[in-house]
Amino acid sequence: MADAIKHQGIIDSIEENHIKVKIVQTSACASCKALDMCKSAESKEHLIDIYDYEAANYAVGDEVTVVGATSYGIQAVLLAYMYPFILLLVATFATYYALGKNEIGAAAAGLGILVPYYFVLYTMRAKLTKKFSFTIIKN
Repeated sequence: MADAIKHQGIIDSIEENHIKVKIVQTSACASCKALDMCKSAESKEHLIDIYDYEAANYAVGDEVTVVGATSYGIQAVLLAYMYPFILLLVATFATYYALGKNEIGAAAAGLGILVPYYFVLYTMRAKLTKKFSFTIIKN
């Protein structure tokens, strides 16, 4: 899988075919020699949900590689940021001119259009979970 995002992780928990893998996301300066003295270096832990019918082959504490297609990242950015931003702009400007240059009404409409958008995303979370699926490879 040449076009893939890969992260090293450790299995945190296993329930039937649901595996939670803990990955540590570090900043670009993680390998710097002055890391201990630097206050700007940061790292974050994330839990990744993976659904695998062969979960019985893994154990808690196993080191694994989490693999996902790079297209997942692009699609996630579009769904979470770009589409809502475009909706916000269109709703704001359309309402601004439709209401006779009423700024407060335009701002309310722009922000208000995001509520149904994110509600639809929330209701589609099961479908999106299947679409944005990750796999794991035992190290």
